Amino acid sequence: MDQHTNLHKKLYELHTRVNSEYLAIVNIVVSELIKEPCFVQKIPTYRFGVPHNRWVGAYHVDSDFGHSKYELNCILAFTNMHNTAALQVEETPHSYKYKPMELSRGELILFNHIDRRHGCSLNREGLSVASIDFRFIPERFSNQAFQNTGKTINTKIQLLPGAYFSRQYIAIN
Repeated sequence: MDQHTNLHKKLYELHTRVNSEYLAIVNIVVSELIKEPCFVQKIPTYRFGVPHNRWVGAYHVDSDFGHSKYELNCILAFTNMHNTAALQVEETPHSYKYKPMELSRGELILFNHIDRRHGCSLNREGLSVASIDFRFIPERFSNQAFQNTGKTINTKIQLLPGAYFSRQYIAIN
């Protein structure tokens, strides 16, 4: 499974050491891209894809796992992610035609993870990839978004403020 490697376990244990850097990135995304106050995922999802492996287990839409239609998903590439080493995303909702979401190192993208199926094919690029993804819910949608939420698959954390999301929204600077 994509979140159960020793490397993942170690990074989640060490997250407190890089939390200030993570929050700095979150503040930039909220202030410069989303441009409105948002609740944010407290701890990002760390992603690693090694050659001849899949780093996201199955093709899915995040709403299958209780995520709200009001969520925005952000991916920040730590390495180049191209061809089969990139996340594969439906061209249009329900098309089942996939294209790689190609990102260069340091590039960041917001994408629709609720309506578009996404996942990974077998990484045939001969290189490992690394990224983080994290989710936002604009404060103006918080009442609707936090009414009927699920729990994360791996850790069973409720998708609510103070649990999966920040207790308070992040204001724009």
